[in-house]
Amino acid sequence: MPPQGMLLIAAYLPKHWEVRFVNENVRPARKSEYKWADFVLVSGMHIQRDEINAINRAAHAAGKVTALGGPSVSGFPDYYPASTTSTSANSATRPTNSSPASLVRSSGRQAKSSSPPPSAFP
Repeated sequence: MPPQGMLLIAAYLPKHWEVRFVNENVRPARKSEYKWADFVLVSGMHIQRDEINAINRAAHAAGKVTALGGPSVSGFPDYYPASTTSTSANSATRPTNSSPASLVRSSGRQAKSSSPPPSAFP
């Protein structure tokens, strides 16, 4: 079962946006998935800190904006980059210590302007 926090965030996104959930406990995100996405959401526990940062670096290398969240980012924000395009939010084969990631693309990309910004979500 995927982490419920990621599913909750996905439920807040506009229905016409496409969401891909990649559970890196099963397999790492592919370069083609980073290329497909407009932005990448990452959540994880503190033991997954290295993997959270690795996903963040991979997304930035692909030119994507990221949002980091989950218990580790909320509890230990100093372990995560503050001067990048990442934001802290409440809430690569890595069999047991991996972080789930959601890759998101807005439908037709023009829909972004008609939808509320992520800061409008609780």
